[in-house]
Amino acid sequence: MKLLKWLLLFLLAFSSSFAVDAQVYTFKNYNYEEGVNLVSILSVEESDDGYIWFGTDGAGLLRFDGEEFDYLTEIQGRNNRHVNSISFHHNQLFYTSLFRGVYTIREGQIERFKFLKLLGRSHGVFHLENSFIVFEDSGLRLFKDTVLVQEETIFPINTKMEFYGEYKTQDELFIFSSERNYHVQKKKIASLNAWLGVDEVEVKDYVAAFKKQDSLIFVDKWLKSKLTVALNDVKNSRKAKKAIKGDLLGPDEYVIKWDNNAFSIFYLTNKGRVIVYDIHEEEFKIIKNNSKVQINDATDILVDRNNDIWVTTKMNGAFRISLEPFTQLNNHDLLRDAHIYFVGKTNEDHLILSIGGQGTFIGEETDKDSFVQRKEVYVISMTHVDEKLLVSTNLGVFQVKGKELVDYEPLRHLKGERVSLIFNDLDYIWYAIESNGLFRKNLKTNEVESFPSVPAYIYNAVAAKDSSAIYFGTNLGILKYDRFKNQFEKRIKSVDGESMGFYVGNSSIDIYGTVWFTIDKGLIGITKDNKRVAISSEKVLPSLLFYTLNTDNFGNIIVGTNKGITRISVNKNGEVLNSKTYNKQNGFYGYETHMRSAFKSEDGNILLGTLGGLILLRPELFVKETMLNQPVIFSFKNKNTENLINSKNPIVFNSENNNLLIEFKSINSKSNHVSYSYKLVGPDKKWKDWSEWSTSKEAILNNVQSGSYEFLVKSSDDGIKESKPETISFAVKVPFYSSKWFIILIIGLALLLNVLFLNKVSSFNRKNIILDKNINADRKMAKGVLIFGAIANTSGHLFGPRLDETLTNYDFIAIVTGMILILMYFIMKYIDRSNKQPRIYLLIGYFTLLIYNYVFAYFSDIHPFYFVGILLVTFVAPYILRSLREAIYLSFFMGFMSISIIYLVENSGYNQYLFLMGTAIASFLMIFKTYLRNSSLEQLIFTSGVVNNGNALVVAFDKKGTISFASSNIGILLGLDDPLKGESIMGLKNYQPLNSSATDFSYQDMVTNFKEGAIFVAPFYTADEDVVYYQWSCEMFSDDLRVILGQDVTEKINLENYYELIVKNADGLIFQMDTTGNFTFVNEKSCDVFERPKEELLEASLLDFVEPSYRKEVKKYLASSLRESSKGKYKEFPIRTHEGEVKWLAQNLTTMRKTGVGDGITGFLGLARDITSTRKANAIIKEQNKSITDSINYARRIQFNMLPRSAEFKHAFKDHFILYRPKDIVSGDFFWLKEVEDKTILILSDCTGHGVPGSFMTLLGINILNQIIEEARIVDPGEILNQLDERLSELLPRDGQNRIQDGMEIVVCAFDKNTDRVEYALAGGRFLIKDNKTESVQVIKGQIKHIGGEAVSDDFRYKTEEIVVTRDQIVYLFSDGYPDQFGGSRNKKITIKKFLALVDAISNQPMSEQNTILQEYHREWVGNTEQTDDITVIAVRGKK
Repeated sequence: MKLLKWLLLFLLAFSSSFAVDAQVYTFKNYNYEEGVNLVSILSVEESDDGYIWFGTDGAGLLRFDGEEFDYLTEIQGRNNRHVNSISFHHNQLFYTSLFRGVYTIREGQIERFKFLKLLGRSHGVFHLENSFIVFEDSGLRLFKDTVLVQEETIFPINTKMEFYGEYKTQDELFIFSSERNYHVQKKKIASLNAWLGVDEVEVKDYVAAFKKQDSLIFVDKWLKSKLTVALNDVKNSRKAKKAIKGDLLGPDEYVIKWDNNAFSIFYLTNKGRVIVYDIHEEEFKIIKNNSKVQINDATDILVDRNNDIWVTTKMNGAFRISLEPFTQLNNHDLLRDAHIYFVGKTNEDHLILSIGGQGTFIGEETDKDSFVQRKEVYVISMTHVDEKLLVSTNLGVFQVKGKELVDYEPLRHLKGERVSLIFNDLDYIWYAIESNGLFRKNLKTNEVESFPSVPAYIYNAVAAKDSSAIYFGTNLGILKYDRFKNQFEKRIKSVDGESMGFYVGNSSIDIYGTVWFTIDKGLIGITKDNKRVAISSEKVLPSLLFYTLNTDNFGNIIVGTNKGITRISVNKNGEVLNSKTYNKQNGFYGYETHMRSAFKSEDGNILLGTLGGLILLRPELFVKETMLNQPVIFSFKNKNTENLINSKNPIVFNSENNNLLIEFKSINSKSNHVSYSYKLVGPDKKWKDWSEWSTSKEAILNNVQSGSYEFLVKSSDDGIKESKPETISFAVKVPFYSSKWFIILIIGLALLLNVLFLNKVSSFNRKNIILDKNINADRKMAKGVLIFGAIANTSGHLFGPRLDETLTNYDFIAIVTGMILILMYFIMKYIDRSNKQPRIYLLIGYFTLLIYNYVFAYFSDIHPFYFVGILLVTFVAPYILRSLREAIYLSFFMGFMSISIIYLVENSGYNQYLFLMGTAIASFLMIFKTYLRNSSLEQLIFTSGVVNNGNALVVAFDKKGTISFASSNIGILLGLDDPLKGESIMGLKNYQPLNSSATDFSYQDMVTNFKEGAIFVAPFYTADEDVVYYQWSCEMFSDDLRVILGQDVTEKINLENYYELIVKNADGLIFQMDTTGNFTFVNEKSCDVFERPKEELLEASLLDFVEPSYRKEVKKYLASSLRESSKGKYKEFPIRTHEGEVKWLAQNLTTMRKTGVGDGITGFLGLARDITSTRKANAIIKEQNKSITDSINYARRIQFNMLPRSAEFKHAFKDHFILYRPKDIVSGDFFWLKEVEDKTILILSDCTGHGVPGSFMTLLGINILNQIIEEARIVDPGEILNQLDERLSELLPRDGQNRIQDGMEIVVCAFDKNTDRVEYALAGGRFLIKDNKTESVQVIKGQIKHIGGEAVSDDFRYKTEEIVVTRDQIVYLFSDGYPDQFGGSRNKKITIKKFLALVDAISNQPMSEQNTILQEYHREWVGNTEQTDDITVIAVRGKK
């Protein structure tokens, strides 16, 4: 008894000083796979901006921003440095290289402290007040700037000395090493023992120090003792040395590095273990390694601002050790298995795992050897009854006792059944048998009650918080059971009238009492107030493929999908507050969860079975407080040019025409969903408010106004917690000559001067138009072009560089170019006045401008400004060049210049190919415009020739009727010797036939009533005494100028007369109507059919003769023809004649339009024929067709009654479906099912053809099969086919004139009732077997000869094969109608390959749902096309 008491006291004392940390840490290893170029790392440190810096053993520095590693290639180059220590002082980086000394990075360059003479290896560089301290193998040296102030040497030098770390206060520095420990204060170095006033031996093994209240505590490297020193009087104070209880470290284990934060000390040992000391609780905790990769040859440790622990090694890169919401449990292989389909825990906290292909395991989480395996048993759900834990499995219901599964007597009758759900509710146990529905058993009375009205598949159950109801998730919606009414209510599938789907795979209840379910289109929630809510937004739910659903103790819904884990925070009303999805990028390495493989323990943690193994989810860490780093502004550019961040000078822009791009990012944020918001503080108010949160890592500020600004940006990973804003200042200071208003004023003055100048030199007179082929610039125009080019080019190139700093200033050359053009102007004006070729000066000026812009396009590396200048100069060329040939020569010159620039310019500021393309297009436009301009005279001459020599007559006269112009062709037409000019327009009447009824050239028509746009036809006698007809159009150009244009329409008039004769004698009805249906023209046939005279018809409407019951329909027909402007719209309708006889007309109606007016409809042209006798004949044919169709329908009923019923399939098999869809009324497919002796024989046949021919073959086949199997009792599949082939051949002739090629493809399967054996024989057919356990699809093929076909040999016989079909396998029989169906977007077959993939995809669904999916897929594939063939698909599973 005493021994036991002492043992308990020892354990109590031991556990008070340290314990293994109960929390499971996530170990993330960064190696080659994560982008680390060298896995031997010596040191690690964090900068103020959040970067994690690594010192490698030969590759220099490595910087990590939380997403990727940066090798700093531009700074480091290829120099190899062994960086064993990194530190920061005033945001400047310092580091030591083992063999090369001390370095710093200043203004993007690495600088070595050359004043330091190497004395052994360098271990660290430190800053204290204004001092610079270096620790090496030789000891400690203290510098002021570059001057050595003091040094403490170690002799002899130990090249194997270990540096453990340093502890720094505001004015003191402690350095710990294996040779000597130091204290530095007020620019004075002392050994630690001297500072403490003790012997060196007493402090030799101390490796760490920390401050607690008014004391300083030192800890030795064995973690066995600590020394407490009062800070008020170090030397005279009492030093309390105290032993640390317990053996924290193993044999030969000691601390090699350490780090601290405000609450804890983190020790790293030479064995790679991390031990945490809580300063306030005075308790040690050992962090257990949960990684597959062990920490070997550890070198350094860091605790970052997120309290994550970084450990570097010489062998395995770096490790980040952190408390994360998701932790992979890597204790052994069972936990890492990718096929954990069920997870749970027993009353003894043992783990229950069902692993695909292995069975169920029960044991202790950390000890693989403790697990007990039960093969072939797979747990599906679990529940508690009193203190008993029950599980439903694929083989019934078991009770969990310890680590064993034992039979549960009250539900022993379920043994061997696949029980998909078990749920305890008061005195009842609810359970569901897959495909057989829901049951409950009263534990007191042992009464079992079934519910046949509920769906056949039940997946989950959850009770309401007030116990008033139980909700079940089924394949057909949510099923609610009301406890008080003791009845099921109508299934829930919709919210606010919108359907959410059917399949309810998961359910859970949150802390507010809202019950949640996953369904096809999202989540449905039922609040405790019985209100329904839905969550379906893609922003909240990135995927609708749901696998797991849980709720935590913090108001979150946790959804597992194929895209990871989504956490949705909701309130008591079920409204979404926020959400976040976790995947590999932000901590969830399970990829996706397995269906319903989740377990919530009493402590609120959740276990998930995933593709990445077993994962522990700790919801409390979703709200873990992390310190989000300030965003780092790493780039600031104007117009995407030089990055101004690294500039030594203040950032100042001298133009408001700016395009500022500011790039930033949050460093080491531990989240892949960081969003940013920014604002600009300054005179320009466009960005004065914080922007909307966005994941974009850049801000674009255009045209920022003058003033001083401060840009601020902040970050957040959840939209709630925000980082401190990062700021950068800049200014926009615009010189007066670059201001917007000054530029506008100068441009305005330049335009005004050019307008005044051009107005002065121009002297255009409309009476002085010279029709000359040489349409070049005249002398005055040349001077204007020169002076305009001089001013425009010079001013543009003077002000351009002042508006855009990317342009180089070439003021002198721009002014000289302008002076050359002005010189050309003065030579033309004052010196060479007699020169008749002004274009020579214009060409000099033109090529001066063109070459100027090409030259500076080269010097500016193809700046767009000069490119635009080239284009503008090119557009002036058509006004300067004389001919098309000159334009082509100029385009060759431009092409040569452009190609030369492309080859000479190495770093183009503009896309070189776009530059070449632009100049090519400009050259083409220049050639085309030159062609158009130089062809204008030819066009004018051509127009004059057309007017005077063409067929059109033109006469112009004034308001008094006096002719002022008459085309010369009118005189030729009429045979006039004298021109008509000066004569009266009425004189043309003298040349018309005397008896003409057409409009004549009277005073009233030509003068008094002359109307713009009027058209009339007038005949004339020609010089040859022929009569010609001209159609005249009237145009009024002014009050005193009227023009008539005459067009010869003689042929048209004659043609109209000809067609009038045709219409008159036509055999069909031809008539015209106005838009209201009134006749305006009818032919003789119309009068005959309507039995009315022509005069009476022309005063009537078509509707007057239409049978009254059809008038409304015909009126709609006329209206739609008018509205749609249709051509040849067809309609049949009855009319009643004068004698009361009813006649039927078939009419085509076409709208008639006014000539030359697109939308001017004048009426209808009707073409009709009497179809009274035709309709009578059609009625007889229709009656005959109805009789035939009725006969076929009767045959269909006969055929359908000969097929086996669904009840026969239910009697023979546990589950089945039949998809039977004939192409026509009757089908060429049939199936046959009978139980004969100990065999169940299932046959599917596809006969040649479809419709009536195919149906006769099916009746023949069914009768023969009845004779073979039922009468002859033949059950061997091969012999059945042989008998069928022989008898069919006897009935159908195979030679001679009556030879018939009909036959059938057939599948015969004989299922043995007592075993899993299935015998089969095939005649050209095939069938499928899908194993849902192994997820495999097997295609069974056989002999290809179909029944009735030609045999390959005389001794051909059908053979019987055998296969084993288990209860987990489904047999699919099908005809080729389904895979051969045409359709889809390209009107192609479904194909057997797609059919197999479809069957594979749906085979896990219930049979009825498989049938529905196959029908829906076929319907969508067919679309508007026709069904190709008869379709039959039969699936069966499990014999009864």
